[in-house]
Amino acid sequence: AIHGLASLGFSQIEIGAVTPRAQPGNPAPRLFRYPAEQALINRMGFNNDGMDAIRDRLTAALRDRNDFDRCVLGVNLGKNKDTPAEGALDDFLKVHDSLKDVARFFVMNLSSPNTPGLRDLARPDFLRQAAVGYGPDIKRVWIKFDPDMEKARFQELINEVGRSGFAGVVLTNTHRVEKPEAGGLSGRPVARLSNRMLEWAWEVHRGALPMIGVGGIMTGRDVLDKIMRGAFAVQIYTAFIYRGPLVVTQLLREFEMEMRQHGFDTVAGAIGTYYNPITRGSNTHPSPGSNLPGTSK
Repeated sequence: AIHGLASLGFSQIEIGAVTPRAQPGNPAPRLFRYPAEQALINRMGFNNDGMDAIRDRLTAALRDRNDFDRCVLGVNLGKNKDTPAEGALDDFLKVHDSLKDVARFFVMNLSSPNTPGLRDLARPDFLRQAAVGYGPDIKRVWIKFDPDMEKARFQELINEVGRSGFAGVVLTNTHRVEKPEAGGLSGRPVARLSNRMLEWAWEVHRGALPMIGVGGIMTGRDVLDKIMRGAFAVQIYTAFIYRGPLVVTQLLREFEMEMRQHGFDTVAGAIGTYYNPITRGSNTHPSPGSNLPGTSK
């Protein structure tokens, strides 16, 4: 699967979440499609084969280095469902240590709504403890937050990520919902929430902290919206489900057209321009509404 994804044009692939021990995740059904809204709700629950099996699989895959010379492999770090809060950091560090020789970057997942207590770990003191645990490798570790936090708490965390020396932030994970199914909402309806978190983060770091934009990216214009709000790269998932295996090629073509229409010659030249009053006036692309609940925040 990794080689197949790399051949489709992705510049990076993030797998996981990976936990120390294998676990089945939540009972099926656990993934629900809402095509009219271009949305998904999932409650997968970190189903995976555990770090040892995944390390062996990745080691075998990496024997063919061609794909990975052009595609960066990352690992999303998770904790086992039955690991108590006080053992969560040990879980993250175990997976990191197991896979540090086969992955180029890591994402510490403090934001899935489908693992009990996980979001409660998004605290400054936990980030400081994690920074000590990762040691010099902290520069390869990104922090992924959810889109449901209050502004003051979120900005305090952004400050701590920068102070502690992490690589940057991934904004954002899914939006927690209870109806029509319990789980994490992704796709078009979360674009506004994700963009808001990029804006709040920028208020704190003013471009000093690298950001990866995730959430509601379905078109090339959505990519530009993230870049203009300060992301230097983006990730997709739901768009891949709805638009199929050619989505990267299509998004890049659409993104290039949007760049030209907005007068940008380079991606670097577009980063953060949403906060420039001159360019902000042209950023009139609204986030479409949704019939799914919980998306009007």
